[in-house]
Amino acid sequence: MIINRLAKVEDGIADKNFQTIRKEFDEIEGEDISHTFGGSANTEEAISHGLGRVPTQFDIRYKDRACDVYDGDTAWTNKLIYLKCTVASAVTTLTVR
Repeated sequence: MIINRLAKVEDGIADKNFQTIRKEFDEIEGEDISHTFGGSANTEEAISHGLGRVPTQFDIRYKDRACDVYDGDTAWTNKLIYLKCTVASAVTTLTVR
């Protein structure tokens, strides 16, 4: 009886540790997204992602011209991020975490 209880407690601790490690991995790993901004500079654009959670940050991995990509005014969701770019028609690759 005590051994069964200890095993259940141990399984619960292992499961919680796994969930914590998985969350940390997802935040580090992220998702790469290719996006071409529209024809107007500094206009907010909705960009879809597949993280299944609200991202906490993005990194620029590639841009085809000198520009700045920055947060839009709309709150991010578990499906969309909202960004602006200082130059029209910029082609970018972003990592969303």
